[in-house]
Amino acid sequence: MPARLLAFCLAVLLTACATGSVIVTGDRRPPTNPSQIKIVFQMPPDSDVIGMIKAQSLLGIGGQTEMDIALQELREQAASLGANTIVLTQTTEKSEPWYSFTPTEKGGTFSSGTNEYEYLQGFAIFVPGR
Repeated sequence: MPARLLAFCLAVLLTACATGSVIVTGDRRPPTNPSQIKIVFQMPPDSDVIGMIKAQSLLGIGGQTEMDIALQELREQAASLGANTIVLTQTTEKSEPWYSFTPTEKGGTFSSGTNEYEYLQGFAIFVPGR
């Protein structure tokens, strides 16, 4: 039971670490399964553009985990529109510096660092016969 609880908590934590948005430009379709959505870099012939989608990871640790979180959010946005394919048009890594001061009896401690986020953008499309 503890392993299942840990897996559930981790899944909740990771899904809560992304945000996304949608601009609908075409006709919505019935929702699809996010895990079945194909990622491509060029618009396939005879495809139907449903909308523009954006996603950003919010975990701030950088690396492949950030990309995976943002990509999962992008898939969920596309699936909500009924897409079966995403044309990925932009991938950007954003860095934000952070600073912290903690007062103590002897003055305080100053900390700083950088959080890294992934930002993805693309088109949610439907490709007939796929």
